[in-house]
Amino acid sequence: MARLFNGTSEFLSTTSMPDGSLPMTFGAWVYMSDVTSVQTVFSSADASSNNVFERLQLSGATLRLRTNDAGSGRNVVSSGTMTAGTWQHACGVVTSAASRTCYIDGANAVTGTDSFTPALTRMALGASIRSSATQHYLAGRIADAFFYNVALTADEVAALAAGASPLLVRSGSLLGYWPLWGIASPETDYMGNTNMTLTGSPSAADGPPLASNFAASASMPQAVEDITDGPYSVAASADYQAGSTRSATWLPGAVNSDEYQAGGVTSGSV
Repeated sequence: MARLFNGTSEFLSTTSMPDGSLPMTFGAWVYMSDVTSVQTVFSSADASSNNVFERLQLSGATLRLRTNDAGSGRNVVSSGTMTAGTWQHACGVVTSAASRTCYIDGANAVTGTDSFTPALTRMALGASIRSSATQHYLAGRIADAFFYNVALTADEVAALAAGASPLLVRSGSLLGYWPLWGIASPETDYMGNTNMTLTGSPSAADGPPLASNFAASASMPQAVEDITDGPYSVAASADYQAGSTRSATWLPGAVNSDEYQAGGVTSGSV
């Protein structure tokens, strides 16, 4: 699943950040409706300024990591090309104040060395947030957005672009993960830190062909729980360690609990 943005008024945003310090890595899967203007995938900013930000955005068919700390903004532009009508992976890695790398599809990496230390306090998907008017609205879809408080390696970015869930790539440093199932308001951060508020009505849409993975303590998204219209099929499996317990709540409130042996496998399908 994904969120579909209209390019004129819709975006998701927060009033805080899980961590505004460097280093950081952020990005998402994107499906552009057009590549003819400046459009922002992921932005972070200082709520009190128009000119303090980190932005992962398109300028036409190029993808850039644009940064400013109240001076003159600078761009790090990926060597690849964004294409309308196809799913692509966009990622920005800020290793330090003077090292920023922009990736398309886990490759096409270009690193810039201009030094910036923006004080970042909030985030948005689908637009550039500022202290005054929001701008650079995205026309297209965004899915599987992520935020790490570390600089991922080139191999780790390539793994994400190959379809690995952020939950399986340096998960201990993953502070924000928004699959963008398109049914919750606010949009759920599955790391439990920073849910995103909807502005306008970005709708649910088909997403990239990715498998979804959830930590043992996480909740299955409602998008999976609330399937009601057939035809459809669902299958699942899990491995348990010795003494592990599984519990599930069933309508209208009954609870079923089972214990499994080491290496035991449970599976089911509908």
